[in-house]
Amino acid sequence: MNQKDVTLKSTNHWWVYALLAVVAILLIVIVLLMIVLLKRKHKKARNVNE
Repeated sequence: MNQKDVTLKSTNHWWVYALLAVVAILLIVIVLLMIVLLKRKHKKARNVNE
């Protein structure tokens, strides 16, 4: 039983780390998209002003 518990705990930890990694990547992608959209808006605004 102890061996099974250890394996379950290790797999759970791996699953948690994998989830955290995915969430971190998603957050980075969202931030990059926001920056790109903001830059595009600024470019459009500059073109209109010109």
